[in-house]
Amino acid sequence: MEIQSKIEAINNTDYWDAQILDIRANYLGDEITVYIECFDLEEREIYCWELKYLRCAKVSYETDAGHLVYKGDQKVLWRHEDVKNLRDGQLYGYAGHTITLTKYDEFLIRCKLVLSLISMDIICQDIEVSKVLIADQHFFWDEDR
Repeated sequence: MEIQSKIEAINNTDYWDAQILDIRANYLGDEITVYIECFDLEEREIYCWELKYLRCAKVSYETDAGHLVYKGDQKVLWRHEDVKNLRDGQLYGYAGHTITLTKYDEFLIRCKLVLSLISMDIICQDIEVSKVLIADQHFFWDEDR
């Protein structure tokens, strides 16, 4: 398992501060896909990056849904909206910060992602990185779908 080439492929997406477009779990959690905007201004409206975590052994994540803030002297939930109802600028808080890969054991890779309001820990057998057409992804926030 060649982790260095996977790190380079992920870093070549230039994900730092790029908007996270969606995260999906498919096939009973066997495959996790993270979609990241292309940082190239000429491609941003047409393409996005797709990071597929394949044959996942373990996936855990934490979102901002449980974050508490003080309103006066009361603790309150920071977010009351469902993400599926957010649009445009409301989604800008979801951005790439750090993605690290390490060897978990002789067969598995551990990937830790910090995506601003989401943090993930994925243990999987393989990772694929590709550039895909946005129009083919049918994102929840796309009004034209």
